[in-house]
Amino acid sequence: MLAGLNLLWAPVNVLVKIAGEHGLSGVALGQVRWTTHVILLGLLLATVAPFRKLTGAKMPPVKSAVWAMVIGALLFAPAHILYYTSMKLTTSIDGTVLLTTAPLWTTLLSFVVLKETITKRRVWALVLAMSGAYVVSYGFKAPNLTSNAVGNLMFFSGVFIECLGGAFATKLARESSGIAILWFQLLGAVPVMWLAPSLVPSLEVVRTPDMAAIGTLVYLVIVCGLITFSAWYVLVERAPLSLMVLALPVQPPISAFLAYLNNEPLRWEMLWGTVIIVLALVVGFGERGKKKTGEEDHPSPVPEPAGPA
Repeated sequence: MLAGLNLLWAPVNVLVKIAGEHGLSGVALGQVRWTTHVILLGLLLATVAPFRKLTGAKMPPVKSAVWAMVIGALLFAPAHILYYTSMKLTTSIDGTVLLTTAPLWTTLLSFVVLKETITKRRVWALVLAMSGAYVVSYGFKAPNLTSNAVGNLMFFSGVFIECLGGAFATKLARESSGIAILWFQLLGAVPVMWLAPSLVPSLEVVRTPDMAAIGTLVYLVIVCGLITFSAWYVLVERAPLSLMVLALPVQPPISAFLAYLNNEPLRWEMLWGTVIIVLALVVGFGERGKKKTGEEDHPSPVPEPAGPA
């Protein structure tokens, strides 16, 4: 299932670029995308009982809801503003390479924030996954990230900030309800996205979308929003976060294939990188099958009061 989620997530960087070329600036895209998402998710939670049952939705404690909004305002919103604005200053390939560092930061944060056990097998899987994603993106040569230094720094900052917010949000989700924490997080993030251009006048806001931009927006809201984010926040209530992120490097091979369909050439290194990523998934997810009954690596039990430590 995690591989499927990453299959759906893979086109995001390309779609953000397409939207920017067709009348939706990065900030405007973030505003419209997440405002629409929070409204639709709120309606589903409020009016569709089967959706609530499927996602295990329940109202979190007030303290958890407030902390989720704080995470959304201070971490989720800035991370996505950095993502969207940086795509005009860097390439989708550079962004993909920088995104491959997400499993590393998430694994470290899951150890610090969530007190998860990081096994040697999972460490090896992490190394293999990041290496494979790098080979798919750049081959066996050193990256030239300095040519788009400002954009790459912005994108990398967004990666780390979102990993930090994800770890704190996961802690809250395990204390209450993942899907509800997601909604409150977005509820805190959306006002910041609308206020950001006033606070930072250099942020460009353009809202003259054509049909191509609208099409990318529909995919980002429905597929890369309601479906993937909802599924992720439901799964993370029970599955170790440090194990879930091992599937993220599945995205570069998928992105490479999508680029091929867009008449970009395939390189032989992409095949080798994909093989390394598949090996990483076998190593990482194989550990659960090797454990005896009763030794399952569940997330840590409900910790101290809700909120970032």
